[in-house]
Amino acid sequence: MTAASITFLTTTAALVGLAAVVPLVAVVLVARRDGKLRRALGLPRQRRLVPVGDTVAVVLLFALLAGAASQPVVSHGRSIQARADVEAYVIFDVSRSMLASANPEAPTRFDRAIQFALDLRPQFAGVPFGVASLTDRPLPHVFPTADGSTFTLVVTEAIGIEKPPPAEREQIRATTFESLDGLATQNFFSARSTKRAVIVLTDGESRPFDPRPLVEELAAEAIELYFVRFWHEDERVWQASGSPESYRPDSSSEAMLASFASGPRVSTFRESDIGGVSAAVDHFLGNGPLVDAAVDREATPLAPWLALAAAIPLAFVLVRRPR
Repeated sequence: MTAASITFLTTTAALVGLAAVVPLVAVVLVARRDGKLRRALGLPRQRRLVPVGDTVAVVLLFALLAGAASQPVVSHGRSIQARADVEAYVIFDVSRSMLASANPEAPTRFDRAIQFALDLRPQFAGVPFGVASLTDRPLPHVFPTADGSTFTLVVTEAIGIEKPPPAEREQIRATTFESLDGLATQNFFSARSTKRAVIVLTDGESRPFDPRPLVEELAAEAIELYFVRFWHEDERVWQASGSPESYRPDSSSEAMLASFASGPRVSTFRESDIGGVSAAVDHFLGNGPLVDAAVDREATPLAPWLALAAAIPLAFVLVRRPR
């Protein structure tokens, strides 16, 4: 089922159409004064100062420009079929160590994580996905939604390194996996979801801690963790000048993630294994009934077309000008 609606992003900008009133009022006043003067002198009536066609063209020109200035947008909506029994999150490690790359021009760990998420999400049509960030605390940026366009917008526009910053900004390795307990205690998921997948895109460089209590806590809430590691030993964080910062990759990060994977409901993957991640998450979530969950809207801006149409009455007036 589809529906269309129109909205105006800048309604006050349509007041530009009032500019058409000024020349029209001026023409009327001049015509009236000219008529009175001719009657007083006994002269015959003069032809219209401005032909009707030109008047209409000017009015239409300003009306189209006013419409363009108000930025009308036509939205087409359609129902989205989604599962109500499962939810998933992609969590981005946004500590500064995720800025590391092989050289100043190479994609950073964070860049690769963004692309990984954008490639992974379309493989789960019907599964509500949320987006969150992680440094020394997890922060949801959008709760699970079946709207894929919302997911893409948040990932590409809202997620960024140190957004928000950690409590201790001087720490380049600010990530604390221990804070993932917030997934179980801070209402990240709706009560109706019975299976909850969390895909953590990280370099694995967390402050050390014992992960066993955390894994047990998350398992009790039907949360399954999937760590995807973006890390190479030759990567550095580069300054604007092209020289590396003092940061060095932490090789113990692999052991940190391995300690997680030794528990139930936790898996680890390399960044190149998107197929493995997809298969594992799909196996965990399984199949389920679909319901009408949301409305997916596609917006079509009309302003460019109205501005282009304004060229027609403008050309009409210019062509009719006496040479």
